[in-house]
Amino acid sequence: MVCSSRLISSRNWLAYAFFVQQIDTLEEQELERRLAWRSGYLVFSGDPLVQVVEEINRYTTMNVEISDPVLRDIKIGGRFKVGELDAMLSVFESSFAIRVSRLDDQHIQLLAK
Repeated sequence: MVCSSRLISSRNWLAYAFFVQQIDTLEEQELERRLAWRSGYLVFSGDPLVQVVEEINRYTTMNVEISDPVLRDIKIGGRFKVGELDAMLSVFESSFAIRVSRLDDQHIQLLAK
């Protein structure tokens, strides 16, 4: 268990504890990919669609779901601007044989073409 404390303002002190399960060493390129959201991008490099959709749903009020289980493991690669969901979905349709179905203004389904 790792315990630490920190002064967070002139009158407030934060104490916390957590368990470290694993420490990984990442190559520079992988580290940059994982931190791309800080610059407003989502970067994928062979990630399964199911993980890509989880990440998309973190950055949009839309609910994107995979309706066709055969799509779950499709490997997705690309660099997408956070907030430009339509552009990302367009790439899915043109490059990854995924059909995008808008059910309403809050729900999108991904299906195999």
